Amino acid sequence: MSLRILLVDDEPLARQRLLRLLAEHDDFDVVAEAANGQAALDWLRQHNADIVLLDIEMPGLTGLDLSLIHISEPTRRYAIS
Repeated sequence: MSLRILLVDDEPLARQRLLRLLAEHDDFDVVAEAANGQAALDWLRQHNADIVLLDIEMPGLTGLDLSLIHISEPTRRYAIS
């Protein structure tokens, strides 16, 4: 079973680089991308991801802000960079 991943980064090149790296592993399935924290939050309110890869510094809602909003969800894992 693959882990479902949401990529969140305001830089398209950073998202593309992560997509290429993750595509090399059968254990990961990138189910969505978001260009900012608010878009990620909206997606998470309607969908589920096992892992959320977050950019720490984004305009508006940052990666840290987003992780704090969803910290009460014990099944979700966050990686912030």
